[in-house]
Amino acid sequence: MKSFLLTIYAVLLMPASVLACETCKLTKPAPGQRVVEYDLRIAEGRQSPAGKPVRVLTINGGIPGPTLRFREGDFARIRVHNDLPNETTSTHWHGLLVPNNQDGVPHVTTPPILPGTTHTFGFTLRQSGTYWYHSHTHLQEQSGVYGSIVVEPRGGERVEADREQVLLFSDWTDTDPHRTGMLPFVFDDGFGYERYADYMLDVPMYFVFRDGGYVDAAGLDFKDFLTGNLSVRPGEKPTKDDWNDHLSTAFPEVRLKSFLEMRGADGGPWNTICALPAFWVGILYDQTALDAAWDLVKHWSIEEQQQLRDDVPRLALDARAPGGKSLHEIAREVMKIADAGLKSRARLNGAGDSEQSFLNPLHDIVASGKVPAQRLLDRYHGEWNGDLSRIYGEMSF
Repeated sequence: MKSFLLTIYAVLLMPASVLACETCKLTKPAPGQRVVEYDLRIAEGRQSPAGKPVRVLTINGGIPGPTLRFREGDFARIRVHNDLPNETTSTHWHGLLVPNNQDGVPHVTTPPILPGTTHTFGFTLRQSGTYWYHSHTHLQEQSGVYGSIVVEPRGGERVEADREQVLLFSDWTDTDPHRTGMLPFVFDDGFGYERYADYMLDVPMYFVFRDGGYVDAAGLDFKDFLTGNLSVRPGEKPTKDDWNDHLSTAFPEVRLKSFLEMRGADGGPWNTICALPAFWVGILYDQTALDAAWDLVKHWSIEEQQQLRDDVPRLALDARAPGGKSLHEIAREVMKIADAGLKSRARLNGAGDSEQSFLNPLHDIVASGKVPAQRLLDRYHGEWNGDLSRIYGEMSF
């Protein structure tokens, strides 16, 4: 313990110039050391990863970025150019043993790379193997900012092969990953308003509303707005209305505003308008029902939840939940729980009817095994004879 404290004391007393010099030794090549250089340009583009043109982020014009090849002991000098018009970016060298200030995590180890600027990384490759690099800014990695790294052993490859191929897998959806989809952190212990606010602060901005018009702030950082450094409104800080506007630009499965908004059922036939809130009231407003519903799903991992979410648009009630049950079976159980929750609330109208009757459209769906979308498809392929315009006359209200 004494030697540990002495070490700390010595570091605290060390002149800044000495510390800076020690850092330089880590981030500059040694005499005679082989230097391998790369330039990575992060930019916007339009590609069709899932079949239709969408906005993507690219490295050197592609997704994924180029494979960076080194040999153990090389010195890597990598210039990352931020060609994005409004967004900061970053590059993290995942799995590589690098000096802390070269790690690439913005606001933690390395400054963010501002639009129109270049950051040069320098470090020695201290191990061999296959790794990857990616942005650590917002959800840029999910939008295309990632690539692979191959470091050959110092003495050459130990396994002979006729051909080497790097395979890099990634999921892709055409929705904006910054502001849509599941929010895994809501199931963390201690989740509350503060954590949701942190999430929203990381969602890129869309606009600032001023003087009856919209000021384009697409891709800008609300945290910069908080400090008066928003490029489109320099020196100005946000109002409460600005924050409320920003809250309205995210569209996750459940959105937290003045109310909990269940966005997965944002529209539907007129007879389900009351069924949706009745279902959630039955689950959430009765402790016994809430506990029973949680018991059904509490063992599902985030990955299993996401898989079910991805399967439902294709398979509807035939999708398989974690554990092997069909969603149809889960729906039967959940409807019983919601029904019991409403019965327990015992809120009656003037005729003595309970809120349970609002669930009837959902009971019908579960009984038939067909969701509204499947019924529309049946009509499209049947009595509508492929005429999609019929949906406007028959389903509008």
